[in-house]
Amino acid sequence: MGLDMYAFSLTPSEEIPTTDAIARYRLPPATSPLPSNFSVTCLDVCGLGAAVQTMHQQILDAFLASVFVLPGSTLIHDWTGHPDLHAWMQRLWRVRRRPNPNAIFSLHTPIGLDTSALDALEHAVRQGQLPPGSGPFFGESDGSEREDDLAFIAMARAEIAQGRLVYYTSWW
Repeated sequence: MGLDMYAFSLTPSEEIPTTDAIARYRLPPATSPLPSNFSVTCLDVCGLGAAVQTMHQQILDAFLASVFVLPGSTLIHDWTGHPDLHAWMQRLWRVRRRPNPNAIFSLHTPIGLDTSALDALEHAVRQGQLPPGSGPFFGESDGSEREDDLAFIAMARAEIAQGRLVYYTSWW
């Protein structure tokens, strides 16, 4: 399995009223987890065209139907194999979790993105200052993601301007 990353927006609710509440939200136990028999083969790692596209869609569909997507969420962006952006999100998460330094940023950990986080992310992207990230089958960020990252930031800002909350999460 590789690094699959997602950004969602959702309308604030009683359960999730603010961006800060995203990290504290606990999913109800009655929802179903990712399929236990779901696996990604060498096709994902080897980059075999249409087979990879199909597999990516299967991964996305499984994730969207999982307990790891907050209720009422709308997918606004997804990435595959951009470990430097993931490392940036991990740093943001650690800064926000400072009261609990033992907490671990692991797969399926959502982090809310507000305008100040998007400002900092935009600066890091424009200046080529995303921290290097790595992990098993994460792929490699090569700088070609810049325009896509900026498009995501613009979309996230538009969602926030409409009163919606934006968050990032991953599955690896």
